[in-house]
Amino acid sequence: ESLVLGGGDRVYAVGEADQRVRVLARDVVNGAPVLAIGGDGAVDAVRSFDGGTYFCTPRAATLDGTGRLVIAGSYVDIAFGAPRAQPAVWRILDTGEPDPDFHGSQSSPSFGTGVVTLRSGSTNDENRDFGRNTVLEAVTLGPDAAVLATGWRDNFEQHTDMVTLAFRDDGVSQGGYNIVGFVIHDGASADDSFDEGALVRVLDSGAIWVVGGSRPPRAMPSSPLPAESPLVWVDRDPARAFSPLADDD
Repeated sequence: ESLVLGGGDRVYAVGEADQRVRVLARDVVNGAPVLAIGGDGAVDAVRSFDGGTYFCTPRAATLDGTGRLVIAGSYVDIAFGAPRAQPAVWRILDTGEPDPDFHGSQSSPSFGTGVVTLRSGSTNDENRDFGRNTVLEAVTLGPDAAVLATGWRDNFEQHTDMVTLAFRDDGVSQGGYNIVGFVIHDGASADDSFDEGALVRVLDSGAIWVVGGSRPPRAMPSSPLPAESPLVWVDRDPARAFSPLADDD
C-alpha cells in the first residue's frame, strides 16, 4: 500500500498480510532485509487490544522527523454484532517496536500499544463508535509534529463524508484542531454526496489542504454509478472549518 524511504539506509514497504498490517524493511542499496526490524526485516503492527484481535488494513504511511514510521488505515471492530471499520493510526520505532509514547487518551482501547483511534468518547454516545464505518486513506505530519490523517466515514444518511483527524505527538486528539480533534465535511457535490479525502498536506502556515473526490448519489438504485468529481478542501481558519474551494470566495 505504501513505500517510505527511512533514514537513508532503508526503505519500508507497508501493506496487508493475513488481515494485519505488515512492515517490510529492506536495505536501500541491495534490498537485503534490515535485521534490526523484527530480526528478519519484517514486523506486524499491533492488532490485539481491548481484549480482542482485529482485522487491520493500512492505507498510507510516512516517516516523522525522528525516524518513526506512521501508518494510517483502519481496523475492523464488532459493534451490535456487525463488522465496523474504525480509523486507526500506528506509530512504529526504527527498531520495529510499537511506540509506547503514541498512546492516545485514557479512553482508547489501544492504550500503550502504539496505535490510536477515535471511539465512543469522541461522539459522546457510548453505544456507537466514531462515525460508523471510517477508513483513513492518507497521513502527513504538521509543522507542530501533529499527525493528520484524512479519509471517509459512513453517516446515518447512508452516504459518506470526508473526515480529517488530528493527533498530538502523544496520540491524544489535538484539541486545538476544531476543539475535538477532527473535522467532518458533508455534501460537497450534493447534500447527500459520497465524499472522500485521499491526500492531506499541511503548509508551514498551518493551512491544511485535502485532495479527494465527491460523487453524487444514483438517481435510482438501477441507475449507472455517477462519475466522481475531483475536489480540494482548504482549511486556513484557526477555527478549523473546512470549505471546498468552490465554496470559498
